[in-house]
Amino acid sequence: MNWIKEVVVDLIVTMVILVAVLTNLHWLGLIVIGYTLLMLLLKGIVALNHSLIGALKPRKSEAPEWVTHLLYGVNSLLLLAFGWWITGVQWVAIWILSWHTERQLQRTRQVGAG
Repeated sequence: MNWIKEVVVDLIVTMVILVAVLTNLHWLGLIVIGYTLLMLLLKGIVALNHSLIGALKPRKSEAPEWVTHLLYGVNSLLLLAFGWWITGVQWVAIWILSWHTERQLQRTRQVGAG
């Protein structure tokens, strides 16, 4: 159950998004938008730069892959359901980039193990 520590930030982000869409607090919305843009930038850089994916090779997360997919899906659906269209689409992009990076990382590990 050590993997729970690895997803604490993702759980907190999901809770912040939930509170932001339900309360529509301006400052909380800015935090969600800022974090979303940062995540999109970082995920995009890693997904498009194969040398960075190679640098991730030694680290294997203990968290089940479905947890990340579930949280990214919940974040995307919450934002889209409450009319945060641009931010919701950005979370879908983060989700896709994360999936793409994980696939590339798995291929890199298989080549390294073989």
